[in-house]
Amino acid sequence: MVERDNNEITIKRQADLLNVNRTSVYRPSQEKSESEENVQIMHQIDEIYMKHPYFGYRRMMDRLH
Repeated sequence: MVERDNNEITIKRQADLLNVNRTSVYRPSQEKSESEENVQIMHQIDEIYMKHPYFGYRRMMDRLH
């Protein structure tokens, strides 16, 4: 309902008139979700970390490769 290209009424004023928080106006309408590939990699990292919590990023990368 907010017109971003309206030159007469600012976004702040439009938000006030609609009784909505301004941050919800500026926030992207669709939340980005992680890709399936990223989720799988994160699970692999978690499994490695649970077995070897002392690994640094170098050893973690070696295990992932």
